[in-house]
Amino acid sequence: MRLSYSHTGGYLMAFAKVCIAVVLTFPVANCKRSGAFNDSPQSPIVQTADDPASSFDAFTRRAAEATNNANPINLNRWTNKWVKRRFKISEMKMDVRKTDSLVTPIVGIVSYLVYIEATIDYATEAEAREAQRFVERFHCTYELKLRYGYKDGKWSLLDGTQAGGIMNLAPLNLTAETIKKEPEAIPNIVLMEWIGDAAR
Repeated sequence: MRLSYSHTGGYLMAFAKVCIAVVLTFPVANCKRSGAFNDSPQSPIVQTADDPASSFDAFTRRAAEATNNANPINLNRWTNKWVKRRFKISEMKMDVRKTDSLVTPIVGIVSYLVYIEATIDYATEAEAREAQRFVERFHCTYELKLRYGYKDGKWSLLDGTQAGGIMNLAPLNLTAETIKKEPEAIPNIVLMEWIGDAAR
């Protein structure tokens, strides 16, 4: 049997009323609004991304503090005598940059002055250690500029320059390898604190 248009319309109206009733009675307790319309308290955003700038700042400050607190006693290879030394970092400047290099996409650059003092010579290490006064024999200032690469959360020295010193030398090139070859020479004894986490 075929239905007329009026019968079809009646069925459609009845079906619509049933749908409205279902929607109105459906539980909404678990519904939440999202985005800007959500009035519920928001959880704090946790910063999980790596931050090379903060990492480099912390690395250089640790190295500077270790340098300033050092008071090593070393054998002077020229005189075969023992000396005390102490250091002071000043005018430190830092910068972190992105590069186009696939090997070192992030580099850190630090420059500073280091004031170095050395005592008179002592015949033995024990004599130098027991000396109560720091009797200065000479002092000098080096200007250092160091460039680091950043990888896997660690900084390693790529290269650098040193200038000044006792003989007021023109800038000389530095690498982690040349520093570690003569760790007690000046200014390498200072730079041992600066070769980087990955180069140790």
